[in-house]
Amino acid sequence: MIKKYYYALISMKYAFFMFGLPVLVFVLAFLETKMKFSGFHYLMMVLAILLFIVLFFYYKDKMKVSKQLKKVSNLVEYSYGGVVDRSWILENRMLCCKDLEIHEVLPEKVSAVKEETIKNKVILHLYVDEKIVDMSALSEEEAQRFCAFLKRKNPDIALHGIEIKGKGTLQELGASAQV
Repeated sequence: MIKKYYYALISMKYAFFMFGLPVLVFVLAFLETKMKFSGFHYLMMVLAILLFIVLFFYYKDKMKVSKQLKKVSNLVEYSYGGVVDRSWILENRMLCCKDLEIHEVLPEKVSAVKEETIKNKVILHLYVDEKIVDMSALSEEEAQRFCAFLKRKNPDIALHGIEIKGKGTLQELGASAQV
């Protein structure tokens, strides 16, 4: 289910182009048969090349996500956990995601969290060991509930620019919600 979720995100990202370009090619092909204008032929070739480029990046993103998810053990468990935007949270591990960069992180290993707001989207920078893992949140409140979860798992965590909200349970992050 998790893999299908990320594949659906990729499909939504490219949906306009993967639908619009073939429709334009079809319209131009129809007009070419009716008007006998050779310029439509060249436009169709350009649109076909653009469609090929879009498909290249579409499958590249799918392979990237597949490669990242192959590193995750027991991926099915995540479907029973909580969700923060595109990230999946379990009691003992998390799939942190920003855009399509996915990293599996242990909550106990997070030493600090720094919040940043970019274009009305909350980005959380998680300091894990010697690296920074970014994840997105839909709202300030969702980020606060997630940080409460991290604070419950690791009381020594340093929170920069964010207050905790709630008890820090997975249920507050949507775990055990029926879809």
